[in-house]
Amino acid sequence: MTCLNYSKTQKNFFEKILGFFIFLSVSLTIESFIVWILSYSSFSKIPSFSWISTNIALIFITFFFIVSTISIWLIWKNNLFKKVILEMSFYLSSLVLLDIWCYFFYVKNSFFLAHTILIILLVISVCLNILYWKKVKTASILSFYLTLFLLYTILLNINVTTLFS
Repeated sequence: MTCLNYSKTQKNFFEKILGFFIFLSVSLTIESFIVWILSYSSFSKIPSFSWISTNIALIFITFFFIVSTISIWLIWKNNLFKKVILEMSFYLSSLVLLDIWCYFFYVKNSFFLAHTILIILLVISVCLNILYWKKVKTASILSFYLTLFLLYTILLNINVTTLFS
């Protein structure tokens, strides 16, 4: 009698590399919406704030997407798809919510809605850290950066809200 372990899977090198590039292309496609949203930013009318706001945000967001891609890929490469559906749904929802936050923050200047979305993102990020820690600790450590990024973004949102109110 053999004991089969269905919680982990062995993917070959090609499948792992292909999976990484699929996750990266999904992340960068969603990030391209942020670049498009930033092009319509109302902060571009403020000369001293436009460069700082859009370029630094784009650098942080790009790093956010790359780190989140590496984290979810580390989870996916060693587990069956059925075992990582919850992590994948949190991952994709966090990327989409970040796009929605950029729209409300940079285009609509609706700081209350943007702040609400950031709180939801922070909760999702903490949940992802807990879920990642149970499967792959390295992914959880990488994902901790995402939580720090969201805390920084919440502070930015509060500062901008007080500046423009």
